[in-house]
Amino acid sequence: MHPRREWWRTHEWYGKFNPNHDARGRFDVGNSGHAAEVTQPTFNTVMVHQPHGATERRSGGSRSWRNNNSGNIRYGNFAVAQGAIGEAGGFAVFPNQEAGQAAQEALLRSPAYAHLSVNDAIAKRSPPSENNTQSLKNTIKRLSGLNGDERIGSLTSDQMRHFTAAIQRTEGWREGTITYGSEPPKHSR
Repeated sequence: MHPRREWWRTHEWYGKFNPNHDARGRFDVGNSGHAAEVTQPTFNTVMVHQPHGATERRSGGSRSWRNNNSGNIRYGNFAVAQGAIGEAGGFAVFPNQEAGQAAQEALLRSPAYAHLSVNDAIAKRSPPSENNTQSLKNTIKRLSGLNGDERIGSLTSDQMRHFTAAIQRTEGWREGTITYGSEPPKHSR
């Protein structure tokens, strides 16, 4: 089941990189000169406040879904360069699911990962100090149809799509509820 979308979200660029964000990673939609702002009022809610007053509230679901970040990319320079509009829980928040998926593929195709095997890439992004890496390798290989020895940089588009879909599943992607309104951002002090 897909979440209900009730109005056109002007911040969506459908997977295309938008250079119009400031140094803090806030996304500028270009219609007012002000950037969108991301807040996290509760553990399981992320809100994107647009400069024109509209607000998107993403509640429930998994963190990766709430953040439009299927690979759970940490917030930082790379995420900002890929169009992240903010962070929640230390992870990047992207303007839409397509942008988050594009960022995940860009990360995997970057020099940091392209030379690695699928198995080594899984271990790098999910180290044994934080995860059950062997279990993740087995699950991702089973879901993607890859054997683990393939080099990330030589994966076909189809193989990369299966690989990133498997990562999304292992990250626990679960949709929640999207509501729209005009709530102003609430800043914690």
